[in-house]
Amino acid sequence: MNRDILNIGLDPILQFEAVARRKSLKEAAGELFLSQPAVTHALNKLENSLGVQLCIRNRSTFALTEPGKKLYASAQKIKAELKTYQSFLSQSDSFDGMLSIGLLDNLHNQAFEHALEMTLLQYPKMQLNLQVYSATDIQNMISLGELDIGLGIFNNQNDKLTYHAVGEENISCFISEHHELYHKKTLKRSDFNDSNYTWVDLSSRTRQEIENEILVAGKKPPMKVSGYTNNLHSALMILGAGSSVVPLPTEYIDSRDLHFSYRKLDEIFKPYSIKQSLVFNQEFAEASLAAKFLLNQVDQSLTSAS
Repeated sequence: MNRDILNIGLDPILQFEAVARRKSLKEAAGELFLSQPAVTHALNKLENSLGVQLCIRNRSTFALTEPGKKLYASAQKIKAELKTYQSFLSQSDSFDGMLSIGLLDNLHNQAFEHALEMTLLQYPKMQLNLQVYSATDIQNMISLGELDIGLGIFNNQNDKLTYHAVGEENISCFISEHHELYHKKTLKRSDFNDSNYTWVDLSSRTRQEIENEILVAGKKPPMKVSGYTNNLHSALMILGAGSSVVPLPTEYIDSRDLHFSYRKLDEIFKPYSIKQSLVFNQEFAEASLAAKFLLNQVDQSLTSAS
């Protein structure tokens, strides 16, 4: 005899609910699309498992016992909760949970931005948590379940996470109108011998790492690396000062309303691209309505654009 009802399972409880509501084994069997002997056997087994008689039944009488009435009331509540949850699943706009997304600072991606807009429209009750982190922190927080999705540039990837390429940033070198070479009509590479160059990437580095890995001779010939930043707004400030050549994403600088003019140096320094990716835990993302929807929207945007 097992009086632990949690080990009995849901089917016998819901079958009993139908029997108690119909007050007939035959009618309950028809509703459940089962044979009457099968329903009778399930009811007997449930009573034996609980160690109580749930109903009095014979050819002329059907009545719930006191334990039967208690179980019937509980079964009705369980069924109502399940119907409520089923309704929630069928109504996409009923999602009112949180979608947590981690981003690299100042990252632009049209497919992601469109997908996020569509997700907000699809789930108007959704709570959105959108924060800026480093690439390493984004991956760690996704592994821990603190974030649902991350968008960034991930050079060191985690084997346990899923990465989807969603675009790229085009990096060019720039000088501002305050740079000594800005007004020179024709520029050549040798003009920049010994010019200052600011190293820009998205890593968080210690002072020792910057001194030993970045501010070293020959790191960016023919220029001299004179500074480092991992923040694009700071890179713009350095560019505006006119003391340095600064590499920046063209999409980013073109979107800024700047108080100075600038000149792109693609004819001198070859531009390059950096891959942008979404990162997520496949299992966690599948369990979140909003995360799953956003990822599908990104895929649709990329397919339409290709």
